[in-house]
Amino acid sequence: MKKSVYFAIIATLFMLIVLMAFIGFVKLSVQFDDLDEIIIVTPDLTFVDDGLYEGTYELFPLSVTVVVTITNHAFEDIEIIHHSLFFNDNVDVMIEQIVNKQSLEVDISEDEAYSERILLLAIMNSFEFAT
Repeated sequence: MKKSVYFAIIATLFMLIVLMAFIGFVKLSVQFDDLDEIIIVTPDLTFVDDGLYEGTYELFPLSVTVVVTITNHAFEDIEIIHHSLFFNDNVDVMIEQIVNKQSLEVDISEDEAYSERILLLAIMNSFEFAT
């Protein structure tokens, strides 16, 4: 009889863990769906002084912090100085496109969409208090 009680307790705990994981997954899915709704806008760099600008964007479990270098009212460099474990830091091509086009309106790869959108939002945030 003791074995059946222990088994029932373990089975109940297992079911609770699975339920909690499912609820967490659903919440994350909703957050990431909201990420697709945010409009990426290139800041007007004519009003941004030369310098280094730091920006961060977080959406659990992803986060990234960047330093954007502006020279002569243009993107000169974008450096990732910190990112979360789950952030896909293979975004060098995107950074190169931003600097070459002088715009945040770049192609987002389907495979790295969340990391790339979070990178773009961190860059936008770097100019939040700049002027």
